[in-house]
Amino acid sequence: MAKLGINTGTNPNDGTGDTLFQAGDKTNKNFTEIYNVLGDGSTLATGVVTSITAGDNISLNSSTGNVTITGIAATQNVATNTLTVAGVSTLTNQLKVESSDGTPGRIDYYCEVSNAHYTRLQAPPHASYSGNNTVTLPTSSGTMLLTDGDGSALTGIVTTIVAGSNISINSGTGGVTITANTGAAVTNLQVGYASTVGDTPVVVGSAVTQINFVGTGYTVTQSGTTATVRNLGMGLTTLNFTSAGYGATVNAGNQISYTASASDANAKFYIEDNAGLQIGINYDSGIMGGGQNASAGTYDVKLRAATFFGMSEPYNVRFVIDPFTLNMNTMFGDPNSYVMMTEDFYEGNDTFVSLQTYGLVAYDGANYVVDRDNSVYSDAAKHALYYDNSNNELYGYRRESDGNMTIRKWTSVSSAADGTNVGSGTQIVLESVCDQTLTEQSALRNGKDYSTLTLDAGIDDFDGVYNRQSFKANLDTGTASSGNALFNATNSYWWFLKNGDNSRMIIYDTVNTAWTYVYVSGANFSTAADGTAVGSPNAVESQSISDAVYGGGAVQPASEYSEITYGAGTGIGNGAFQPFGNYTHFMGGAFAMKVTTTGGVLNNFGTKASPNNGWAYGFTLEDPWVATGAGQQMLSPESASDGWHAFAPSLFIISTTIYDYIAYGDDSSGPYSSGTGVNIGYQQSSANIANAGDTIQVRWDGTNYKMYINGVEKISTTSPGSYMSSSATTNPVLTFGDTSSMNGGTIINDYADPAPWPFRIRDLWIANNGNISASDCVGVSTFRDRNIASWSEYSDVDVYITLDGSGVTAVKGSPTVERKSITFS
Repeated sequence: MAKLGINTGTNPNDGTGDTLFQAGDKTNKNFTEIYNVLGDGSTLATGVVTSITAGDNISLNSSTGNVTITGIAATQNVATNTLTVAGVSTLTNQLKVESSDGTPGRIDYYCEVSNAHYTRLQAPPHASYSGNNTVTLPTSSGTMLLTDGDGSALTGIVTTIVAGSNISINSGTGGVTITANTGAAVTNLQVGYASTVGDTPVVVGSAVTQINFVGTGYTVTQSGTTATVRNLGMGLTTLNFTSAGYGATVNAGNQISYTASASDANAKFYIEDNAGLQIGINYDSGIMGGGQNASAGTYDVKLRAATFFGMSEPYNVRFVIDPFTLNMNTMFGDPNSYVMMTEDFYEGNDTFVSLQTYGLVAYDGANYVVDRDNSVYSDAAKHALYYDNSNNELYGYRRESDGNMTIRKWTSVSSAADGTNVGSGTQIVLESVCDQTLTEQSALRNGKDYSTLTLDAGIDDFDGVYNRQSFKANLDTGTASSGNALFNATNSYWWFLKNGDNSRMIIYDTVNTAWTYVYVSGANFSTAADGTAVGSPNAVESQSISDAVYGGGAVQPASEYSEITYGAGTGIGNGAFQPFGNYTHFMGGAFAMKVTTTGGVLNNFGTKASPNNGWAYGFTLEDPWVATGAGQQMLSPESASDGWHAFAPSLFIISTTIYDYIAYGDDSSGPYSSGTGVNIGYQQSSANIANAGDTIQVRWDGTNYKMYINGVEKISTTSPGSYMSSSATTNPVLTFGDTSSMNGGTIINDYADPAPWPFRIRDLWIANNGNISASDCVGVSTFRDRNIASWSEYSDVDVYITLDGSGVTAVKGSPTVERKSITFS
């Protein structure tokens, strides 16, 4: 029956709705139909579901009866507060256990007896997460080990180490003992060294107090977390590499010089594998030296030490050789490749090689010790020490208790390591340039940029510290006092501004030919450029200050009225002060410059072959040319077949008397020495033949061999010409500082004999046409800053080479420039 609704009419009591009878009748019929379906109020009628069967896995309480659901797998979603499942259930793909009660999601696994115990698998708390994690279960059967488990029931856990039944670890803490039984030797056991060199230290736990290597003489002691290995039986307890540590980096071509030492005085040293390096070690002293010819790469040198008890295992010393770049600083070798030659009359000849880490011997209050780290004397590392590892002798400066320096020689020196007590040594009494070379001016690698000077001329308001400006200039056109002077950019002069006062400057006035101190009120000369007018000065002071040439090739005011000082952070620092002596003590470089050309531009150079009876060359000094007794060999053909000959000027001083010589000869005659007849001269404050920045010119005019310093003739001699070849040559290879073709050996330890050239030069020009005259040599003397292309005779230059700290540039003549090793004997 369709539902019957009661018609209530449109308006109350308007007579359009059902009557009371009709309304009651419809109501009764509706209730009758409902009760016919649901029952009579006590008993449900047929058609009401009383049970659902789905494997009897879902149940309701007794008040409503049991409900069994069929087809649960097809149900899209079941939501309930409590779900009880009996039997085996299968879930597909993923099960999520979420949390809404403040405790991470969890699953409880109960035991099999009345569910009395459980193990809970629970997610970590929120604060421990940095992202979602995936944990993969193992693929084999077994029990997983927790952090508090002892693993006693697990397999694959090492609890005992057996190597021939000689190694065991007890169940508690304490010592580990290794015994060596016959037939059961330990084949491999490694423990890291605790020294600052060698293997990386092995960290030993704080519970371990000592590990004994029983029966072998080894002991490993523990302090904190570091193990220290000692080999008492063999005497090798320490290896001190005094110049650098394990993994030392050395520039290609440099001398390697290190010291190995042992606490047992009976220990001897041996290089088992030099890794291809030309390096050796003194058997007794442990001094390692050599390696100048090594190419770039990593070299593992194997070193052993031994006593009467036996020999140590090989100790690895790693040297990393940087790639070599030929430049001004490396052409003739760095200071640590310099070689000092000495001849103590009848005591024999010694060859000392400069140590890579510098220093001197100083009195520490109790002993004379080697100071290489400035711990005794603040400037120790600025001085050079030379060591003869063949005879265990040390040569260098000794810092006296009164602050003075002497040059000394120490014998029987077992180590040149910092802090070694070497005694007082024997003073070298030379009556020569020694006193002069103890000053700062003896710096070979002075490295000074002279960026500041202190004016102390007694001039009101001008005295003070001045800073050198970045571009070179003087005043030109008019005098400063007239107000017509202009800044003139030039490579010939530096100029200076007073520190903190840009209105005061020191600058060279070309009209007055004097150094001028200029003050213009309100001026800011720091912005001056080429052509800037000085303006009307409030004060001008001109002084007759002598010029001096220093680094950069520009003229600066000398120290008559000013003190030129080091710029901040400049100077080579190490090896600035080199010990030299007289005619029995001198120095040479370890390398020579080698110049090869094609096209015949240097045919017959260095010979007196016809028709070319004239050639010349010149260069600019980057370092001072220090008087060392021996003559430094200059430019010559490399081989006898090309006309090799010696030309090596030398100078030494006894008291105030100059002795200057020329070494000359060829590959089969000489070397001979001859007084020049003209004093080469030297700088009184430094005993230098020439200063850094000076130019040197050499010419052969067909009869005379001449040398000039800054265009001033110093040597004129025919002696070398007696041994110059008359044979024509084609494209001869030239070398600068090469003595390998000298008769009687490479180096002879005697005064006035040739030694390799050691000092840096910034350029080299060669003219091989006979057109360079004496006046031309004067003209080229002013070109000090790699700028001879402006020289009026530049067209006569056949080869021109420039050098700086970055490399070597072949400017003219297409030469190939190389470096050649020199052997000292």
